[in-house]
Parts: sequence; structure tokens; C-alpha cells
Amino acid sequence: MDLNTLQAIIHRLANDLPDVSQEDQMRRLMTILVQHLGFEHVFIAKNSDDIVTASRAYDFYYDNEFIGPMEYSLKDTPCDAVINSQKICHYPLKIQELFPHDDGLKKLKIQGYAGVPVISSSGKSLGHIVLMSSSILKLSDLHKDLLRIFAYKAAYIMENP
Repeated sequence: MDLNTLQAIIHRLANDLPDVSQEDQMRRLMTILVQHLGFEHVFIAKNSDDIVTASRAYDFYYDNEFIGPMEYSLKDTPCDAVINSQKICHYPLKIQELFPHDDGLKKLKIQGYAGVPVISSSGKSLGHIVLMSSSILKLSDLHKDLLRIFAYKAAYIMENP
């Protein structure tokens, strides 16, 4: 990643989220992930309940467009691993083999996956950011650091609707 790209990301994170709806703020975060970091498929989800058995994506960027919000069960998904570990989970390739009961991965032909937990200021799981690819999904240490910053921003937005 070059310095200009990094500067553009930081500038947009700091300045491009005016007082608009929570959904619009999340869409703008996803747009930055797609435009500046080049991720193919992205969504940001909020836990649907305190037991954390389901999540609701604010919107889903898939195949070059936002296709709308969705709610889904976390059972047998890599998203469940993200929420339970509260750590970045990165599966560069063969995600379908690792999570064979996740029909969504098969339907969308996903091969690479990374999930980033969104954690409240008090340490509670609020949701997660998901990045997916139809091929290998590579993440450098810099990518992981930037994704943590995105997760902090998403947590702030979730806690301050």
C-alpha cells in the first residue's frame, strides 16, 4: 500500500462520516474498504441479540453494488468464530472446506474470508466486519491494523446512533 492510499483512508475516516443515519455511516465505511483497500465483498453486522446467535448486516457490498441489509444465523459460520474469539479471523483460501455447513459461503462462491470483531468501549461484542473474496484474500499486518481502526469506528457508530 502506498503512502497516498494510506493518507486517503485516514482522511476519509476522519472527515467523511457526517451526521447521517447509522446505516449510511456504515455504508461509507464499507465504501472506503472497497475503494481504497480493494476488498471484493464487504459487510458490517451488528449482533441481533445478547446471546449472539444471529447478526444483522447494515448492508452488503457484493458484486460491485450494495444489495441491502440481511439477517443471518451465526451457527456453523466463520462469523461465529470472530465473535467468540474477539480476534481477527483470517482464512485466506478454502473457507468452504473449513465451514462446510455454511450454505451462504457456497451460494456466493466465497473462497477467502476475514472477520474483524467490533467491540464496545466496555469490552462487549457488538458485531463484526466481514471481508470476503471469490479467490485468495491476502491481509498484511498493515491491513489488519487498519481493519482494527475500522472496527473502532464501527463500534463508536453502533454505540452512538
